[in-house]
Amino acid sequence: MRKKSGTKQRVFWDLPLDLRAGIARVTALGFQLAVVEHHDGLLEYSQTRVRFATGEGELLIIGQNLVLDSDGTGDARITGRIASIVMQRGQTHD
Repeated sequence: MRKKSGTKQRVFWDLPLDLRAGIARVTALGFQLAVVEHHDGLLEYSQTRVRFATGEGELLIIGQNLVLDSDGTGDARITGRIASIVMQRGQTHD
């Protein structure tokens, strides 16, 4: 018996894993730039800390002279002197 391969299923599996699972994607370029895609909202922002809610917990970026540029659609760009990027699984959002 032959299974039908529906368009919806094919389109779903062609998507990258982060889009299928609703997972935030973080791309760091050296110590000067981080791009955060698919986050669930900004929780904290200062020149030394930027914290985002994600589907799996919280994302914390620590550094100096941090500048946040966001288009409001769940994507953000952080520039400055980035010291660390930490994913904290299962944190509650305050």
